Amino acid sequence: MRVERHPFTTLLEADITDYRKAGVVRVPRLLYGESLIHARGAAWEAYRYEAEPRWDQRGMTVLRGAGDWRSEGTLRDLVLGPLGESASALTGRAMRLFSGCFLYQEPECGRPTVRYSDAPYDPYDSAETITAWVALSDIPPERGCLSFIPGSHRDLGIVPVLRGPSVTLPLAAGDAVFHSARTVRWANGNTTTEPRIVLSARYMAADATYNGRPDPVTDPLGLTVGHPLGGADFPLITGALHE
Repeated sequence: MRVERHPFTTLLEADITDYRKAGVVRVPRLLYGESLIHARGAAWEAYRYEAEPRWDQRGMTVLRGAGDWRSEGTLRDLVLGPLGESASALTGRAMRLFSGCFLYQEPECGRPTVRYSDAPYDPYDSAETITAWVALSDIPPERGCLSFIPGSHRDLGIVPVLRGPSVTLPLAAGDAVFHSARTVRWANGNTTTEPRIVLSARYMAADATYNGRPDPVTDPLGLTVGHPLGGADFPLITGALHE
């Protein structure tokens, strides 16, 4: 049985089962055809005009981030449409978008990331969190595809499980990985001569509240601890689950 949420997105029931068991699932060809072409074109345009170097202290890797879902139309349509619909279907909850952007890892940037999960750093308290990571170029192991410890999301992000059986997920352009913010992950560096180009979006439960941890998304908003995250800054994902 297939669960269809969007013309560009079809999830199998097995995808949903696997995600809830492992805290991570690969969805082949989530973007394809014109949707992939438009996303890749928007990513390159954002890179050309907006990208700035960024040092990721958690992963210890140099990235460039560009584009913002509020101002980039193709990105907005994807993170509020097929990616958000998939996030809601996988978690079985009403979800809000926290952030969405394009990410680039520079060519011949060989520094690998450490093993970590996002949850201890997230600026919100949320019963469910999920990240969509969509390859806009092929990402084999040598270009820094992600590795995970399936089931590590069950530790609730308090004592991360750094050891255990792992899985490495190479991606073709258009493939996606969805993972819980509590799932331990890491990546090799990009040792190829081409950049790693990704669309990344983070989602939280509809009733998530601000917890005061620093984050470039929430820091400028002047929020108080315990404040519900909603409104135009953190829109609710609408669609088949909520109609």
